[in-house]
Amino acid sequence: MLTILNNKRLIFLSYSSKDIEKAKVLSSALEKSGLSVWWDRQIPSGSTFDDVIEDALGKAQCVVVLWSSHSVKSEWVRNEVQDGVDRKIMIPVLIENVKIPLAFRRIQAANLIGWKGDTETKPFQDLINDIKTHTSQNGKRLDKTLETQTTKEPIEYISKKRQPSKATEKNINNSFQKLIDTKKFAIILSIIVLLIVAFIGYNSGIVNGKAVNKPQPGLVFASKIEANGQAIDPGTTFSQNINNLYAVFRSNMTPPGMLVNADSISDGKYYAYLKLTEMSSLSEFGWQWYRKSDGEKIVEYNPPTKGKKNFWLQRYGTIGKSVFSEFGPGTYTIVILLDGNPALSSDLTIEPSLKMSE
Repeated sequence: MLTILNNKRLIFLSYSSKDIEKAKVLSSALEKSGLSVWWDRQIPSGSTFDDVIEDALGKAQCVVVLWSSHSVKSEWVRNEVQDGVDRKIMIPVLIENVKIPLAFRRIQAANLIGWKGDTETKPFQDLINDIKTHTSQNGKRLDKTLETQTTKEPIEYISKKRQPSKATEKNINNSFQKLIDTKKFAIILSIIVLLIVAFIGYNSGIVNGKAVNKPQPGLVFASKIEANGQAIDPGTTFSQNINNLYAVFRSNMTPPGMLVNADSISDGKYYAYLKLTEMSSLSEFGWQWYRKSDGEKIVEYNPPTKGKKNFWLQRYGTIGKSVFSEFGPGTYTIVILLDGNPALSSDLTIEPSLKMSE
C-alpha cells in the first residue's frame, strides 16, 4: 500500500509486494514532480491492515495500479482496484507486458514498461496529467464536503453566540422545573436507566441473567489441534513454554480465496487446515510476527501454494526449547500474508512460564 498525499490530492497506489522496488522508483519520480508522498508499510499501533487500507481507499481521489505478472495474480490488488473502478477513479499502469484481468481492461493503461524513473519521458508526463485530472475533479467534491463540515465563524464568536441570555436561562429553568413535576420525566428516566442496564449487561455478556452470543474474531491461535485441524485451545494468550503455535481461523471467516479443509466443520469453531477455493489465484500464503513493544519483525514465512492441497501456518520449538524461548514473553502482532500482502492480523500475548521447583 502506497499513498500519496498533499493538501488537495490523495493518490492510492496498488501493487504487489514483489514489485516494491519499481514502486519505490515511481514514488521518487512523483516527489520530483511536486507531489508529497506518504509511505508506511509498518503496522500502525492499535490498527489492523484492512482498517488502514480501507480508510486510505475511502479518502483516495485516485487509485493507481501497477500491473505486472505478480499483481494480476493478487486478490489483494484486485480488491483495491475494484474499489477504484466502482468510484471511477482508477488509473492502470503497465510495468510488465501482461494481460490485464478481464474486469479491468476497459480503461486504457499507461505504459511504463522498462521505465527507469526519468520524469521527462512522455509516458510519465501523461501519467502525471491523468493523475492531476482525476485529483482535480475529485478534489472539488471533497472540498465541498469539507466545507459543509467546517464552520467559517471564529471560535470566540461561536462561544458568545451559544451563550443564552438571562431571559432564556429563566425560561429554561421554568420549563425544566415543570418537566420534573410531571410523570413524563419519571417515565423517561426509567427508560434511560433500563437502556443503560441493558447496555452494560450486553457488554459483560449477560442480558436478563442469560448469556448472549458476542462477536468472535476471525483469527486466533492454538497450541493444540485435532486430527482434522480443529483447535483444541483457541485463544490469544498462551504460556511461554508452548511447543507449537498454529494460526486458526473461524469456520466462516477464513482469508479471501480460502476455505476450511475438513470433512466435518462445526459452525463457529476454529481450524488450522485450509484449502484454496476453485476460483482462487492465490500463489503464496504466509505470516509475519512483530514484537509489539518495538515493532521489530522477528518472523516471516511466506511459502508458495502451488502443488499443495492443504495449508496451515505452524511454528514449533526445537528439541528442548519452546516456540517462544528465543523471543521471550510479551505481546506480538501476527499478520497473515496473501501473496505477500497483509490480509488480517491479531495480537498474541505470551505470558512467562512458571518454573517448577526442583
